[in-house]
Amino acid sequence: MAKLNPLDTSRWTRDDFIREARLQADAIQRLNVWLRLGHSLVAVGFLLGYGGFYGGFGAGWGIVGVVALVLGALMSVVLKVGTTNAKKNVEALIGEAGVDLEELNRQKRAEAAAEGKKRAEARAGKVSRKMDGLTKAGEEFSGEVRARQAEEAPAKKRPHKKR
Repeated sequence: MAKLNPLDTSRWTRDDFIREARLQADAIQRLNVWLRLGHSLVAVGFLLGYGGFYGGFGAGWGIVGVVALVLGALMSVVLKVGTTNAKKNVEALIGEAGVDLEELNRQKRAEAAAEGKKRAEARAGKVSRKMDGLTKAGEEFSGEVRARQAEEAPAKKRPHKKR
């Protein structure tokens, strides 16, 4: 096997580091798809194994299930370790480019919080308007009901209290 030579990044510009970080981030996303497939393989393997050995599927399906479970588990472990290390590498590349990830994350969280607050206020305004409409409708309805009850009910005479 040929020995790998380290890449000389001493002449890289900020844009080169950012471009490389983007490429690696895209690769990580593709690997995460395979990681989810590995998790699914574990789940399907477990179901087939259980159904084969304890259900009515047959022992052949149980063996297939165990093999799928083992392959899915190995695949998941390898990909999880690989993507975790790759994420650290991307963070190092971005740090080398002079980008402060913590500051960017703080800004994104602040923007998301402001957007969430706007949505909550808009939702509260909508609910308030609906409640106002319901209150007005309820008042009109209760007034109509009282009027109808007054018409239908005979006038009751109250005895005078003696003083």
